[in-house]
Amino acid sequence: MVLRLIVRGSIGSENLSDRIPLAGKSVAFAVGSVAVTLGALIPSIGASSTLAFAVRNSSLEGSNTEVVALGHRLFLDPRLSPDGSIKCASCHEPAHSFSDGRRVSVGFDHRAGTRNTPSLLNIFPGEPLFWDGRRTQLDVAVLDPLVNRVEMGNPNFGSVIARLKARAVYRAAFSNVFHEGNRSISTASVGAALAAYIRSLPRPPNAYDRFKAGQTDALSPQARAGLQLFTGRAGCARCHEPANGRFTDDRFHHSGVGLDLAQNHLGTLTIGAMRRDLTGSALGSAIGGNAQMAALGRFLVTHQASDVGAFRTPSLRNVALTAPYMHDGSIKTLSAAVDAEIYYRGLATGKPVALTAEEREDLLVFLRSLTSSPQSRNDTKQPRYAAKL
Repeated sequence: MVLRLIVRGSIGSENLSDRIPLAGKSVAFAVGSVAVTLGALIPSIGASSTLAFAVRNSSLEGSNTEVVALGHRLFLDPRLSPDGSIKCASCHEPAHSFSDGRRVSVGFDHRAGTRNTPSLLNIFPGEPLFWDGRRTQLDVAVLDPLVNRVEMGNPNFGSVIARLKARAVYRAAFSNVFHEGNRSISTASVGAALAAYIRSLPRPPNAYDRFKAGQTDALSPQARAGLQLFTGRAGCARCHEPANGRFTDDRFHHSGVGLDLAQNHLGTLTIGAMRRDLTGSALGSAIGGNAQMAALGRFLVTHQASDVGAFRTPSLRNVALTAPYMHDGSIKTLSAAVDAEIYYRGLATGKPVALTAEEREDLLVFLRSLTSSPQSRNDTKQPRYAAKL
């Protein structure tokens, strides 16, 4: 495949605006603007020259509608797993805001994982992905479950690509979208299609959004009282920031949940993690089969002692639909999650928060107001070509 790089930048007084064919090169890239060192690719530039350029892969140029439709098809197809038993939608169900309602995900060969399935409706550009933030690019993150031995169980990406290439309907669909003939089906194009579909999922306003937009009656008096607690005395907004409507700070915090699994073996676990130094899909597979390792959280990515047991702040949009809660799914109900958060927040700050029963209910009513309407979340229809699969 030829990657066509449109270089924008300069070295000294020399402007660069050349298309550079890199046939046969192995290049890691992200679609968009990135900064790289081009010395290894273009020796005449020099190894120390770094510039910004836009990367365009000719195989990723299908219309958005076509890419989304293909991604939808893949999302619903159990052929992405070796025995046809698991599809993306097995763990990301519309009725649960594209999570699954289980404590932890259950994947290939009925294997249980170690992490609670996050909602796909709460993914926004640039945010850390997975509970430990090991990915930041959705096009890459969607590929990890395919080769996770606990999730979809494929030994490698090649086996997935081979199954897709064996289907005439997929050969035609990928070629129509990505315009690379028999090379259109690739790991990159599968990732691009799945990511495009996830980005297309409807994220309509909820009652809080309408309230912020000026519809003063969108929140009931009880929900408004809960909002005041949320942003004030209860301290929820310190991590679940409401300003952008996403209710997350995209950071990693210690909730006090789940670390007891690892606390008697922290030395062995942390040293082992640093020695193995796993990343990406390899890290995901290791976590999926080892609950003690999974409990280390963000540390597995950064190897910083302060990140042991830290996990990403999840968005609270549609939170009433995504039980059970926390990274390990150990808290069954929203009311129990509120109690746990209030308790651990008091421990962390040294200032216990005491809510009356009425205030606690006000807070829960507000959290339920973050739910979108059922009609807007429904995406269970098969694509128009599903019958041909």
